[in-house]
Amino acid sequence: MSQIAAIKRWDIIPYAGVGPIRFGMTRAEVRLLLGDGLSVIKKWPYREETDAYKEIGLHLEYDAKDRLECIEVWGSCPIHYKGAALLNASIQEVLERLANLGLSPRYDDGYFLDDGGFALYAPDDVVTAVTVYKKGYYDEAPEGVSNN
Repeated sequence: MSQIAAIKRWDIIPYAGVGPIRFGMTRAEVRLLLGDGLSVIKKWPYREETDAYKEIGLHLEYDAKDRLECIEVWGSCPIHYKGAALLNASIQEVLERLANLGLSPRYDDGYFLDDGGFALYAPDDVVTAVTVYKKGYYDEAPEGVSNN
């Protein structure tokens, strides 16, 4: 197991990153930080390749300049927002924890917590993934893709 996989808690820093990973870092910087366990996948036809770390439960998306812009977390990754655990719990339970921290969601094919800079995905009412993104990530369609 890599040293980074042993982190007990990955905290979301709104619009800045997760744990030691920060938006704007280069692909090379993130790879150096995370170490072994990388596989590269083509998740979206209109985006750059995604770095995947299955052991940790991370997908990392980069812009055309190879700068980190989005982090997707799933599985057993211990992701938190201000002490509130987010994964593998009922969506109602997680939304209650977040409401106690002053966050309220908007629903758009997932529960977006705009003030926190993340979204929850809860098929079957259980949070199975968390997407953390930089400011503006969802504001513009990727080049060559229409918002209409």
